[in-house]
Amino acid sequence: MRFGNCTTTPAEVVLLKKYGYTFAEANFQFVREMPEEEFHALLQTVRDTGVTVAGMNCFATPDVRILNWTDDEADAYFESGVKRAKPLGLEYVVIGSGGARKIPEGMKREAGLARLVELLRRFGDIAEQYDVDIYLEPLRHFETDVINTVLEAVEICKQVGHPRVGCMADFYHMAMVEEPFSDIARADGYLRHIHVAIAPDRTIPLLKDSAQVEAMAKALRAIGYGGRIVLEGAAKPDMDTALREFSEQFSTFE
Repeated sequence: MRFGNCTTTPAEVVLLKKYGYTFAEANFQFVREMPEEEFHALLQTVRDTGVTVAGMNCFATPDVRILNWTDDEADAYFESGVKRAKPLGLEYVVIGSGGARKIPEGMKREAGLARLVELLRRFGDIAEQYDVDIYLEPLRHFETDVINTVLEAVEICKQVGHPRVGCMADFYHMAMVEEPFSDIARADGYLRHIHVAIAPDRTIPLLKDSAQVEAMAKALRAIGYGGRIVLEGAAKPDMDTALREFSEQFSTFE
């Protein structure tokens, strides 16, 4: 398995290298709009450490409504971010952003879901050109009104029907919507990515959280998962400690 952490700062990329993580998952809209000087500093750190920015999440800000985008607007936004990040080692994009993907006022739910399917299919075609994948992320009800469980994400992926589009599981969100971790075994081959954080505080798992970590690891071992696992949570008491203590638990997932 490969372990990573959500970050966009060179200093934290160096910490990832220190504790054996192999990649970072950055902020899509932040990287897309990052000033050239900051981008090149991040790029240089990637080259120096060998820790790539393999993924991006935080696709769009909550005030955006992507289901209202025209095809041209959607294509331009997605492609510009992917093209910018490709030199960093980009391999996948997470479509989470619960606020941005909410069904806009006045749009019927069925129409909103159909539009999401259309957009994911379009993004899949662009992703194919850049050799990257797309992972649809289920999010808790507090964050969005569409795609709250892994099994709901699977159904959308089936409708999209694009080889570049799969789904992911975030164990924090699963816990918050009371979806059993065992549901990942019912993902029909669409499950391709994992986020890990401790519920309900949404923190990076420390050694004291070993019981929850073991429960997550057990679910992944049951399906023979061998892909990426990304920490997406607050670092307490600090990033150095959090990364070190979770790295001591890597073997739990074997």
